[in-house]
Amino acid sequence: MVSEVVGRIIIKLTEHVQETGKTLSKTTHLLPIAGFQAGLPLYGRVWTLADRSNNSPGAPGSAGTAGRCTAEHGYLGYFEIKEIADAQQGKEESKEKKVS
Repeated sequence: MVSEVVGRIIIKLTEHVQETGKTLSKTTHLLPIAGFQAGLPLYGRVWTLADRSNNSPGAPGSAGTAGRCTAEHGYLGYFEIKEIADAQQGKEESKEKKVS
């Protein structure tokens, strides 16, 4: 099931990238469509703000907590990010259930 979903996402991304490449090539004549490549990000950068109230771009901070898969401060793997997002979604769903 997961590979099916990932496959569909990759197909959609590829279609979108190809359309974007065609548009750029038509308008700029600088980007050859054959050389336009897409990738699927499988990790993310994380950081901890020095001051939670200062969350504007460029705010000081440090590398975030290391994930259990990446084991490196400042990086989380795709599945670690997905677990966090799923947990947040579960919290939001439970709040909605309590309200209704």
